[in-house]
Amino acid sequence: MGPFAAGPALVHLALVAEDLGYHSVWFSDHVVVPVAFEARDPFDPAGRVPVNHAFRLVDAQTAMWFVGAATSRIRIGSTVLVVPYRHPVVLGAQVAALQFLSGGRLILGVGAGWMKEEFDIVGVPHEERGPRLDEALDVIRVMCTTSPAEFHGSFVDLPPSGTLPLPDRPPEIWVGGNTSVALRRAARHDGWHGFQVSPDEVRDARHRLPDRVRVSVRTRLDPDDVAHSAAHVDALREAGADHVVLDVWADLETTEATWRRFAADHLPALA
Repeated sequence: MGPFAAGPALVHLALVAEDLGYHSVWFSDHVVVPVAFEARDPFDPAGRVPVNHAFRLVDAQTAMWFVGAATSRIRIGSTVLVVPYRHPVVLGAQVAALQFLSGGRLILGVGAGWMKEEFDIVGVPHEERGPRLDEALDVIRVMCTTSPAEFHGSFVDLPPSGTLPLPDRPPEIWVGGNTSVALRRAARHDGWHGFQVSPDEVRDARHRLPDRVRVSVRTRLDPDDVAHSAAHVDALREAGADHVVLDVWADLETTEATWRRFAADHLPALA
């Protein structure tokens, strides 16, 4: 998004991250941003939304494909893909293909979505987003593990259908969201992906989740105070986080320089 919404920038930064030894690169998702919508971002205490219709925002799935083709080792994640307003069978085929073509490097971060206007535009009832998400995740797993695949649910009726080629394994599914509902959903999958949560919230989530479920946190990496950000990462790790997405809001040059400083000073200690 923003200054990163360009092909050369995406590839360059992904290759820099891969060379520096970072675990993964992550992509945010909105299909569209309406000109008029109610600003009620659940992750901001004041409900402020960091994007608008004039903001550069490349489709997350397309960007993930693009970067996956240009890299060879670094993993590729979504933070998070709004699953309920996508057709589960189409999405299942896309997820299986990206997992197959990337050599198993996909981490599927998923969420129920909050912007009702987006759901209205694509013709999916916003109030059904929870059950639609749960069913879609079941469809994705089936389509990534067996062929012919078959699924019969409340929203999807998939008769026995070929889905080859299959990836060696389905992608890990990490459920985004800072609510109790999101934690309960994450307990049924592979990971929980919290957004700007505190170490205390991580500690609480770790106690509420099965040990096999990975705990991931998306937080800010401050270009002006990398040491402070690193101390926060340490606190998150001590509280039980297995994985941290470092979110830099800066121009390309500053972002790359910040990544390099953090890698040089702190990645060896985190390994």
